[in-house]
Amino acid sequence: VTEDISVSAINEARSPEEVTVSSPDVANIFITSVTGVGEPPENARDFYNWLRTDDANLGGDVRYAVFGCGNLVAHPNNYNVIGKYINQRMEELGGQRIHELGLGDDSDCIEDDFDNWTSKLIESLGSGPGTNEASESSEKSAEKKNSDTLNADAGAVDTSRTSSAERSTSEDADHLHRLEDCEGSKQEDGKRRISSTYPRLKLTCVDDGSRDLPRPDVLFRDNMSFYQPDTRRMPIISNRALRSTAGEYIMHEMIVSIEDFPGLSYEAGDHLIVYPRNAQCTTDAYLDIIDVQGSAMIEGIQAQPTDGKDRIYPHPRGITVEETLMYCCDLGAPPSPSFSRKLLGRKELNYKKDVAEPRRTVIELIKESGLPISLEELLFNLTPMQPRYYSIASSPLAHPQNIYLTYRPVKYITSRGSLREGLCSSYLKNMHEITEDSTTTPHIAAAVKANPTFRLPKDDSTPILLVAGGCGIAPIRAFVEERMARVARMEDFNGSLGETYLYLGFRSPADEVYRRYFRKALKVGAITEAHISYTKGCTSPDQNCRFVSDTLRKNGKFVIDFLGNGGHVYLCGGARQFGAAMERALLEMLQEHKDFSIDEAEDFLRKMLREGRLAEDLAD
Repeated sequence: VTEDISVSAINEARSPEEVTVSSPDVANIFITSVTGVGEPPENARDFYNWLRTDDANLGGDVRYAVFGCGNLVAHPNNYNVIGKYINQRMEELGGQRIHELGLGDDSDCIEDDFDNWTSKLIESLGSGPGTNEASESSEKSAEKKNSDTLNADAGAVDTSRTSSAERSTSEDADHLHRLEDCEGSKQEDGKRRISSTYPRLKLTCVDDGSRDLPRPDVLFRDNMSFYQPDTRRMPIISNRALRSTAGEYIMHEMIVSIEDFPGLSYEAGDHLIVYPRNAQCTTDAYLDIIDVQGSAMIEGIQAQPTDGKDRIYPHPRGITVEETLMYCCDLGAPPSPSFSRKLLGRKELNYKKDVAEPRRTVIELIKESGLPISLEELLFNLTPMQPRYYSIASSPLAHPQNIYLTYRPVKYITSRGSLREGLCSSYLKNMHEITEDSTTTPHIAAAVKANPTFRLPKDDSTPILLVAGGCGIAPIRAFVEERMARVARMEDFNGSLGETYLYLGFRSPADEVYRRYFRKALKVGAITEAHISYTKGCTSPDQNCRFVSDTLRKNGKFVIDFLGNGGHVYLCGGARQFGAAMERALLEMLQEHKDFSIDEAEDFLRKMLREGRLAEDLAD
């Protein structure tokens, strides 16, 4: 099996022709999603377009495999179409498929799909080139899965098994460990558990009581490379609930300052990526299950395992065990299927039912099984902390020194009846703004990420249609604020700003935010019309109690005429529900009011996407 692995985005190649490597010793593994109406992700667009040309030529012996990421329920007509196309087209161009096409379904359990696919991929890499039969097998299994998903009741099939043979004993787990003397051990004899299958980490004990731990700025030091480039410690100057009487699910607004960072700027439509940190109580719980001190410093790898498989330590060096757990590991994420099996001591596991759906964490599985775990096993397998993307809710024309975020704290009950809170949204909610009595300045680790495909038209006279659901209101607020600023800067505003139609959907009237702000925008002419919808909680007939997609359908003829006259459309909200509902609504309106077939309607939306007249800011 190939031991050297490099990971890169498709657009990092100098040209589409250089994406693949032609060599019998190289496996080109593609993992791709689908965006829009069956469109490739933005960083794969040039490669995808090149594959579609007559000039495309792989230029030799290119060995490849493809895993597609899609959602069969939300987008059945375009399920994994990009992965399927790349898989087929590369074979047509002479590529040698080394493993069957993988189809990941985010509406079911994409982690299970990927785990099963990669397990077989490793076998394929070890046994040599794949064959066309592998592709045929994949297509048949994909068709069967589509049929099963569309026709079977959720939860009707339980593939979990409970035979005692599938559960390892604690003795089986113990033989994978040994006890050795170690600096930083909690034990009186100075020993700690060492894994025989993972590199041994070098620890030093530095807790002399002279400084506070964990250190909030430790990952901003010059020798650290944890954060993405241009990440700053941005001061929080405001953090508040946008409604005082709407309960714990109300949206919040945070304002951070960028005044102290010369050269840092943003545009309406950009994102702010935020690095959360785990709560202290969660971090302490993980420290309790390992046999080393949280203050022990991790200096790096002391020795590789005896199995001959060298591994790279996935976290920064020169920080403590506690700091690693708090800042660098997502302690609230479910473990991978393979790690879940290890934690529970099972050879077989219904990962979807037992782990993924109830969002069970590493510590829950450890508590259930009672099996011991070493520091190395924990740190090499915990999900690395990833930044969360938030749409910026302000315009630099109005707030060049500040960035506004609009977010909703996530809280829900799992299928097992446990309370879960969103890691980053809870972290943001618990952050306090600067006050006169503050002894320290609260910050968040964040960076501005440009979003060049989500911009207002360069021509101010272009009409726009803004549609949002829930927290999708954030980029809409930014665009409206931008239009208001442009109105204010026009010496003689005489209608030269294009018409702006606003469609917003909220859970209930109590959930509605920025009402006064949008009324002001209507008054000054930055908005032409505003349509507000509520999913539930309406108390009077004049309230529009329906989904925002249904409000759009109600005005279907106007919307379709708007599209035909060159208007730009912006969709903002959750991908699985809002995004899928909006796609269905637009397709149905095109079929009804322009007498399009479904294929013609999809082609029309794809054309709008390519022209930049349909822009989406969708995420879950």
